[in-house]
Amino acid sequence: MVRYFCLDVESAATGRGHNDRAPCSASLVDFDGKTLFNTAIAIEGPVHSAMTPITGMTMEDIKQGMPFAAAKEKLSVMNDIEAMKLTKGVDYHSIDIAEEFKLRNPKYNNFDFFSLAKEVYAAYGVIMHAEGQKHDPDEDAKYSMRLYRDYIHNKSTSPKIIGFKSQMQRRNWKHSWPSAVTRPMRTIDGVCSLGQVQPR
Repeated sequence: MVRYFCLDVESAATGRGHNDRAPCSASLVDFDGKTLFNTAIAIEGPVHSAMTPITGMTMEDIKQGMPFAAAKEKLSVMNDIEAMKLTKGVDYHSIDIAEEFKLRNPKYNNFDFFSLAKEVYAAYGVIMHAEGQKHDPDEDAKYSMRLYRDYIHNKSTSPKIIGFKSQMQRRNWKHSWPSAVTRPMRTIDGVCSLGQVQPR
């Protein structure tokens, strides 16, 4: 029997470097969107920034989080993969929602990618992480799985997903996205946040 899970991991900054990151929270949901695991993760060593606008975590949340080793142990699905020495692409597959929804841009001969916030707005009319609301990693995981169920699972070439992707591309071309889903956060606490892709 094939089983589906969505894992969302948020990372705080351990320094000012672009790749100075360490996991600070994890949320795992099943195919039906039920939360199986959701916790803050303590980071060993100094933390430069909790990157709160992106992670939803505060420095205090991280300090009180579960040790990384314990969090990893709780994620039994990940432990099963390691223990059974399963091979990616043979015994299990990973799916990147952003890759599934990308569309070729004929003008620049490359691909248009869409953030989770844009995908959720286009699909359900919901603005995630609206100003004044705390970012919720569990919400990210649940919406990622919902998008997978509604648009990708057994429907990769259906008119529904083709129309959905085309709608997002038109919004890109016409710059018609609500500002709430396009606000760039170039730096947070002196740390570059551009290009930080949230795992889904």
